[in-house]
Amino acid sequence: MVNGKELSQVGYNYLGRSYDEMDCQKFIEHCLEDCGNSTDLTGSNAWYRKVIKEGWVGTPEECVRQYGQVPPGAFLFILEPVSSTTPAKYRDDGIGDATHIGLVTGIRKGAIHSSHSKGGVVESAFAGKTVPNGGWNRVGLWTKAVDYFGVDPQPGPTPTPTPTPDPKPVHETAVVSVPDHTNVITRKGPGKSYAMSKAGRIPDGDFVEIIERNESGDWCKVLWIDPRGASWVCWVKAEFLKVEGTPEPPPDPEPVPQTTYVVTVFGLNEQQAAALVQLYPNQSKWEKSIG
Repeated sequence: MVNGKELSQVGYNYLGRSYDEMDCQKFIEHCLEDCGNSTDLTGSNAWYRKVIKEGWVGTPEECVRQYGQVPPGAFLFILEPVSSTTPAKYRDDGIGDATHIGLVTGIRKGAIHSSHSKGGVVESAFAGKTVPNGGWNRVGLWTKAVDYFGVDPQPGPTPTPTPTPDPKPVHETAVVSVPDHTNVITRKGPGKSYAMSKAGRIPDGDFVEIIERNESGDWCKVLWIDPRGASWVCWVKAEFLKVEGTPEPPPDPEPVPQTTYVVTVFGLNEQQAAALVQLYPNQSKWEKSIG
């Protein structure tokens, strides 16, 4: 039995992996495998129908009403009407077209998945409610294989010990620093020969996480969250990134202005004036005027 909370966290170990390396359903299978479950299906539609048979499927709002929450480790789906792009074997069963699958994390932005449009494994916003306009609209609880609520499984054969997931990798944080304070172009790969990525341009002053650097170190693969909250994985030239925490050279000390005051004391003879000077030894210059 897979622990739902552990399942929700192992996805962060793959943050930044490219979509070509790991599509949405392969991402789910890698996460399950890391937690001791080996399941190989053909896509998000196959996963959706498996969860219907071996668990529960409904809207996020229905999940909250029935279970009190959308638990970490739950599957997220985008369910759409059947269309010409729906695989033929799923067009006539009356269920619909599950075009995408991800995981509920319950932390940070709330969900993690491998996105074709964003180039790989990224986070996206999910707060336990249906995301409108083509976003997450179904929750799947695979109760046959995943323990979401801390209930001990029924006695049976000794399960394979669940490995402890690796901690979330720590990435360098950098700020985009462009000499003319405009923006920096993002690329699909480490070089100007690569096409501009769908992330577009990152404005001067925005923060990014550096996921990796190319061999020469002059390009960085970064994770950027745009003003709308969408996550993007792309490449930018290293010269436009300033790693957070790099100490600034100390500024030259400003000169302390010197003020000279002239005090005239009347009625003193020379001996009295000399005695008065001795009372103020820190003064650099005295002019005596005997009246």
